[in-house]
Amino acid sequence: MRRLLLSFVLFLVVHAAPLAAQGPLDGRTYSVQIARKGTKTKVGTDELVFADGKFRSAVREALGFGETSYVAAGDAAKTTFTVQAKSAKQGAMEWKGTILGDTISGDMTWHRVRRTPVRFWFKGALKK
Repeated sequence: MRRLLLSFVLFLVVHAAPLAAQGPLDGRTYSVQIARKGTKTKVGTDELVFADGKFRSAVREALGFGETSYVAAGDAAKTTFTVQAKSAKQGAMEWKGTILGDTISGDMTWHRVRRTPVRFWFKGALKK
C-alpha cells in the first residue's frame, strides 16, 4: 500500500508540473497591426503567440525581450490579458489586451531606459 501511495504521489509531481504552466490562451497565435498611439499610421505587423503559459512577440524578441508569463481573465466570449516584460538594456514593456471571439486589440507601452515612454495600439485576428 505504501509503495502504491508513493507511486501515485510521484506520478502527480511529474505530470502536474507541466499542467501548472498552462494558460487559458495557450495554443493561440494572433497576427496584429501595430501603430503609435494617437495615429492611424501603422508602424508594423507582429505575431502574438501564447504557449505554455508564456507570451511571445517578434517585436519584443528583436528588442531583446524574451518570452514572458501572461495573466488572463474572462471566458470564451471575452478575455482580457496583461503582460509585464523587463529587459536590462531596453527597459520594460506592458501589454494590455482584449480578445473578443477571434479578434484581439489593446495597448502596449514601452518604458524605455532614461527616455520618455512610447505608447502603441494593436489590433488583429487569430491566425488559422
